[in-house]
Amino acid sequence: LGMTRAEVKARFDQIVDFSGVEKFLDTPIKRYSIGMYARLAFAVAAHLETEILFVDEVLAVGDAEFQKRCLDRMSEVANAGRTVLFVSHNLAAITALTKRGIVLKEGRVIFDGPTEAAVSHYSESLTKGRKDRNWGKGKNTTFVSADLLDESGMPTDTYEPGTPIVLRIELETSGMPGMTLELTLRDSNNLPVAFYSSQVFSQVEIPNQSGRYVCVVRLKPYFLASGDYSFDLGTNYMTIMSDHDVDSAVTFNVAACSPEGSAFDFKQDYGLGAHAMLIDAPVKFDRIGEAVVGYKSAGSA
Repeated sequence: LGMTRAEVKARFDQIVDFSGVEKFLDTPIKRYSIGMYARLAFAVAAHLETEILFVDEVLAVGDAEFQKRCLDRMSEVANAGRTVLFVSHNLAAITALTKRGIVLKEGRVIFDGPTEAAVSHYSESLTKGRKDRNWGKGKNTTFVSADLLDESGMPTDTYEPGTPIVLRIELETSGMPGMTLELTLRDSNNLPVAFYSSQVFSQVEIPNQSGRYVCVVRLKPYFLASGDYSFDLGTNYMTIMSDHDVDSAVTFNVAACSPEGSAFDFKQDYGLGAHAMLIDAPVKFDRIGEAVVGYKSAGSA
């Protein structure tokens, strides 16, 4: 690490106190969890007298108190005239800590400039990438578009924790009875967080009259942790046979979440499962125009 034994001894207590792993000092490092290892690694790096402090997604681990200590420490390093290279998807932390931002895509720099402009460019690139995709078609249903809406009903790429999640979805249907709309919320690691089914949870099916429809799904509030999230869209027949699936159809970012906020209520006694997303308003499909969807019935040649 470039420190003498005397320097290590002088900083040892500070490092242990900062990391919060003092109860596990006698535990072999190989038995540490990923979170404990990351906490200790940052604590060591943060107490080195380096010219450049390189921090990669350290705010993805630890509780709110540890994350605050990390931000405060990085601010101290920056204010001391040293360089902090902070890699994160936490847009609020990046905005608060840095003055210059670099946006990377597939290992290449696509933007380099003031932090506020970099954050804006990053958010816009997520939207553009989603809208430029070819979603394909299903046999009986086809998703046309999908957006996350803000409180004024306008499309947005950010979500404010503690407010209802509102999605506007356009789709076309051949009129096949028994078709269901499904949503899967995923985190930045593509792990499923929660799930919604219009037929199972709301007893609402996609209309059995052919055409194009818009459905506004208003879900109860979440207190999501900061980071990137996405919604997968899907339709299926009688909840068993998939028809049209679009992964990451809607992407959005949570800049910050108040630690005082209550976690989402995943009570199993709703009878819908631990990951069920509950609606905040009735779900319905409104016809918005004529549409023709290619479809052959079971008896067609």
